[in-house]
Amino acid sequence: MQLHKLTYTLLSMNFSQRLKAARKYAGLTQKQLADAAGVSQPVISQIENGASLKSVHTSKLATACRVDLLWLSEGIGEMLNDAAARGASSTTANRGPVYNVPLIALSQVHSWISGGYKTPDFKIEEYLPCPVPVGPRAFAFRMPNDSMIGPRPDKSIFEGWAVFVDPDTPPQPGQVALASIKGADPILGVLTPHGGHLFIKPANSQFVKEEVDSENTEWCLGRAVFTGYSM
Repeated sequence: MQLHKLTYTLLSMNFSQRLKAARKYAGLTQKQLADAAGVSQPVISQIENGASLKSVHTSKLATACRVDLLWLSEGIGEMLNDAAARGASSTTANRGPVYNVPLIALSQVHSWISGGYKTPDFKIEEYLPCPVPVGPRAFAFRMPNDSMIGPRPDKSIFEGWAVFVDPDTPPQPGQVALASIKGADPILGVLTPHGGHLFIKPANSQFVKEEVDSENTEWCLGRAVFTGYSM
């Protein structure tokens, strides 16, 4: 069993999303990050809410989260470079844990779940590090198609990207969920309410939305908590 060491070039993330991912990686609350960077908590909140896509405090924020400055500022390169890794290893205070989750094929998800979220009759060859907190049953798969590529690149999930799913985190309307409609193959889409009904809606209009039973949660395989392009 191989622990796959990889970082993420998060091409679709804007500054607010990168800061939130960096803060969660560092295991900091908004207030803790604000104190470490010497700014007020509302500044952090405004950035993460998308009210501000730039900050004069970016360098301090990157240092506090122990991530690469160029990545945080421009989305170029990797979240962690050698210097950031050295800073993380030399500073243990508030350091966030690394959540390593198994990478499985989307076609194997049903077997994985029915096997009690354990290795059934196939072998897991690699684990992927997830920079956000996930439960013990979390898993990842690679996006198999372009169903989640929409008109906005920053909201799209591209084919081949790693999708991290947490079965212990129920999706809310507007969030991305992994679903199985009446036992069919798993599909990924945005949980969308409409006319008193709930649908799993792909970002790509070429794909059909599927209605789910709002009275029964068996369709829900988990919420997509993080996505990224693995290098």
